[in-house]
Amino acid sequence: MIPCNELAESIKKKATLDWTQRETVRADMRRTVRRLLAKYGYPPDAQETATQLVIKQAELMAIGRFEMEAKRMNKTVYKKN
Repeated sequence: MIPCNELAESIKKKATLDWTQRETVRADMRRTVRRLLAKYGYPPDAQETATQLVIKQAELMAIGRFEMEAKRMNKTVYKKN
């Protein structure tokens, strides 16, 4: 079993401000995920599906963080007025 903390930390380190738009960063993330899967003995025939799932989850987390930050900024703007 892959330690989720190690996987999450690896993805967080790779995530840059615009990582969802930059294919080079996404490719690096996929490579990192595949290496971790192989390191912990994840079945090779299931690695691509698992990698796609991890990247999709990271995208959803990024969207969630963006929305939370937008809400926080919106509240801050309204409080100042």
